[in-house]
Amino acid sequence: MATRPLGDGEGNLREALTSLKTLFDLYREPLESDTAPLPPAKGNSVYELALDMLNVELAPFLATWHPRLRRFEEEHPGRDESEWPRNAEFRRELRALQGRLRPYVIGLGDIAGIPDPEGHLHRSAHSAPDPTPAPPPQRPPSGTREEDTA
Repeated sequence: MATRPLGDGEGNLREALTSLKTLFDLYREPLESDTAPLPPAKGNSVYELALDMLNVELAPFLATWHPRLRRFEEEHPGRDESEWPRNAEFRRELRALQGRLRPYVIGLGDIAGIPDPEGHLHRSAHSAPDPTPAPPPQRPPSGTREEDTA
């Protein structure tokens, strides 16, 4: 969810926030432990990128949007989040956050030795299931060999 698009009217905002909070916790715990390695003297490190991603991007977003959505949920139990007046604003801010997270994800991928981390992000962003069913496969016209239609 950190970089996967959430189109207007798609997905679940609470799940998006929970996913980002899980990512935050996943990175924060090792960084705050006594076993966290010190950053290298030169160049980017996982430590620096993760710390910046948490403190500069994720923490402010979560601190802003988590209480706002929770307040709506508490004040309007049972109402769908699509009725939340800040729904569109949240989605715009989420898209902006996702754009800002891309360089961090690419940097972490480079450090981890992932070949073409940007290409991987592009592929994963487009791998969301298509909500429209695929048409049934077409049979070749009678008298035509299948190899001729390929």
